[in-house]
Formats: sequence, C-alpha cells, structure tokens
Amino acid sequence: PYLGNGRYEGRVAIRAWYETYDSEIRGGRRHRRHSITVPFITVDGETATSVCYLDPSIILTESNVININCDRYDDKLVMVGGTWLFLERIINIHYIHRIAEFDEPS
Repeated sequence: PYLGNGRYEGRVAIRAWYETYDSEIRGGRRHRRHSITVPFITVDGETATSVCYLDPSIILTESNVININCDRYDDKLVMVGGTWLFLERIINIHYIHRIAEFDEPS
C-alpha cells in the first residue's frame, strides 16, 4: 500500500525513499496523524530492540476517504560513539480500514 515496499540500506537510500514518499504520497493526504505507543525497549550491551505500535490516520484528498491503520515498528538499534542509532526498522502494516463517509468539521 505504500511506495516502494522493500529493503533500503544506508543513509542515502533511506533519505531518497523518504523524499520520494513525501513528494508522491504525502502530498495527496491531509490531516495526517501519526500516533505511536511508548516503545518497549530491550537493551543488551551495545545493541537493543524496540517495538511500538502506531495508529496513523489520514484523509485522502482526492477521494475524501479516511484511512485508519494499525501498524507496528520493529527496530534494532546499536550504540555508536555513545549515541543510539537505528540499525534496522521494519514497518508492519496489520490493516488499513477505509471510511468512505464522514462528517468533517468546517
């Protein structure tokens, strides 16, 4: 359902994905909300894992349809020079619920 499902490695590839996502996907949406739960983090020395759920919702501008998702981030982190950095992020989309009719406040 999202642009370029796949694996992106390195800052250049990840940045390029987000730039394309911003220009091609986000432009056709309004009232974006990206709400995440408190992450459950497990630290093991210089590495860690993190899991949190996100419940984003948006309105598709062209069709005026609301998308409500239930997703999860599964992250692997690594300590580099005293700073935690993402080693891997997997975005799991559990479902997308579409609401075709709604009352939008003016």
